[in-house]
Amino acid sequence: GSLALEAIRKSRGIAVSVSDEEIFLAERDLAKLEGVFAEPASAATYAALKKLVNQRIIGEDEKVVCLITGSGLKATDVLQALTKKRKTTIMGLDLSTKEKILRILSEGDTYGYDLWRRLGKVMTRAAVYQHLNKLSERGLVAEYMQDGKRLFKITGRGKRVLVALDELKLLL
Repeated sequence: GSLALEAIRKSRGIAVSVSDEEIFLAERDLAKLEGVFAEPASAATYAALKKLVNQRIIGEDEKVVCLITGSGLKATDVLQALTKKRKTTIMGLDLSTKEKILRILSEGDTYGYDLWRRLGKVMTRAAVYQHLNKLSERGLVAEYMQDGKRLFKITGRGKRVLVALDELKLLL
């Protein structure tokens, strides 16, 4: 404590505190943007930098070095949180994926493999079919066979849901 305060005073530096949420967001940004999986204590330096830039204490054109020394593998709870996709839930729908599927189908009928490919192959094909089954149970998509292929199409109800979602987004 006292040595750190003395060093801050002598160097005419400053100290800044960051919240757990700011540290978590910094960990996520470092992993996503830089490919660095940092432990919370290391990510705190980047979180502090972001805070100081936002407060205009450090200029965006200034050069700053953040020392990231620890591996995030020591904090597996962070890894679990980073790998879980955030879901926006409205009336029980996982909009992050289901809405994308509806939007793709609104462009035209297609089959499961094509949906998986157009979603970026970020999940298993089985997961895509699971989403399709849930959408079908809710009457938002329908399936049919054509030339031996199982095709999916958006229903009138599915189109109305997309319109409602667009209106909701405008209000938010």
